[in-house]
Amino acid sequence: MTNLIGDGMTWLAGQLHDNCAVAVTYSRVNQSTTLTLSTYATLARNPIQVVGAASEAILIDVSEMDFLIRVADLILDGQGVEPKRGDRIGVTINGVACVYEVNYTGNDQPFSYDPHRTMYRIHTKQIA
Repeated sequence: MTNLIGDGMTWLAGQLHDNCAVAVTYSRVNQSTTLTLSTYATLARNPIQVVGAASEAILIDVSEMDFLIRVADLILDGQGVEPKRGDRIGVTINGVACVYEVNYTGNDQPFSYDPHRTMYRIHTKQIA
């Protein structure tokens, strides 16, 4: 029996990769690879206000981005890998070089799969 949803997810992942992709650098400690990123999933800026002991407010601007990358494309040193906290994604957005670190608050994994495990949704915070 044909799995129409699974086939559709695989087709969509290929279409995103072929038509909405940009080159990024994915790095982990001493390993690095250039891969084609399917698309940016979300961009959020979250201003956080912290009040110090002297009642002085400090505004911290946190920029978060989720990236969609095909599972088959995330290869370091010839091995398929899962995203890991501390990994970095370097990408140029509107002519500006940006670096995002794979990170997620709480005890959750810093990534999730689509229902058919064809794509990663990688949660990151901008660090440069």
